[in-house]
Amino acid sequence: MAGIWIQKMRKGASGKKGISFRFLAASLLCILIMLISYLQSGVNTFTPVLSGTVIALLVVCIVLAAVSCFFEIKNLKYILYLLSFWSWLKHLVYNASYISNVMVGIDGNLFTTGFLLTAVTGLFAWIFALVSAILQKNETGISSGQITDPETEE
Repeated sequence: MAGIWIQKMRKGASGKKGISFRFLAASLLCILIMLISYLQSGVNTFTPVLSGTVIALLVVCIVLAAVSCFFEIKNLKYILYLLSFWSWLKHLVYNASYISNVMVGIDGNLFTTGFLLTAVTGLFAWIFALVSAILQKNETGISSGQITDPETEE
């Protein structure tokens, strides 16, 4: 019984990947870009230090997305979506004074390229994770209860 379960996991991990996987890979790429751009340009006069919460959430998202690439479990992708959405919102809330200063425009500050790159890639990361979860037809990792013999499956 355990051998069949391992064979199904191996088949799911190395099988043909569909459109859901492509959106998941795009989400992983966006999360990586968001983390790198946040580390490079996250400090300004309004936010003098980087947020440890944002960095920790992004690292957890990277690990979760990497695991989801190997074992496409739909609920795991929804968790990834929620965590990447939360990290994007945390980034925006942490930079609220910077955003409000630019919106008011008293001192002529503009959004930096790094901030815009971080915000846009964060937005795309959680949208791609959500689309990936929605488009996934079935579980290709651990099945949801039914284990069948892979040699007799069609």
